[in-house]
Amino acid sequence: MSVEAFIITNGRSTFEYALKSLENQTPKLKVTVLRDMKWVDALNECLSICSSDFYIRVDDDMFLHPSCVEYMLKKAKKRKTLGVYICRLWEDWSRRPGGYVKLYKTRVARKIRFRVNRLGKVDKPFFKDLRRTNYKGIKDKSLVGLHACGNREDEAHYRKLWLTQNATTHYDEPKELDRARKRYKKTIAQQYDLLKILKKKNKKYKTKFYGYTK
Repeated sequence: MSVEAFIITNGRSTFEYALKSLENQTPKLKVTVLRDMKWVDALNECLSICSSDFYIRVDDDMFLHPSCVEYMLKKAKKRKTLGVYICRLWEDWSRRPGGYVKLYKTRVARKIRFRVNRLGKVDKPFFKDLRRTNYKGIKDKSLVGLHACGNREDEAHYRKLWLTQNATTHYDEPKELDRARKRYKKTIAQQYDLLKILKKKNKKYKTKFYGYTK
């Protein structure tokens, strides 16, 4: 198998639809759910159990376009020095691109593994370590999915969990994003249905994914 998927969840209300979006990928792929784990432990668990050359890691508030994995894998395979291929997500609630989804080359990620900084973040340490190798992170501005907005209980639980499990320094989301979340009224089902607007968004941003799906 060339690629498989991992979804990490701590029980957010968006999980059901995030999982559905993975199950609807073309072609079908193996999906593993990691539940109620400390974030960095879950990331490293992906490395321990992955049996494919590549894997995509999804948060439980990411809804992916059905062609997302197929597209990212095709692009990743063309890069001999690739460590991770990165695409963007659309945030309807903030009305802008927001968040990223990443497809990793398994053997490269295994050499580096994941660690956290004082804010509980893993990406900055990972890419710092990646730069010490001959492999690269490739960024693609394509919008291959949605970064969904859960309910207020989700966000409060997530922040508390993040602080207690990961960070040693408190971090607050920018106030304008917090206000945008509170104003947003679409249900999770309605947000999932917005996957159909991604073609239009990719056309606007002149992305490679638009050419791939049109």
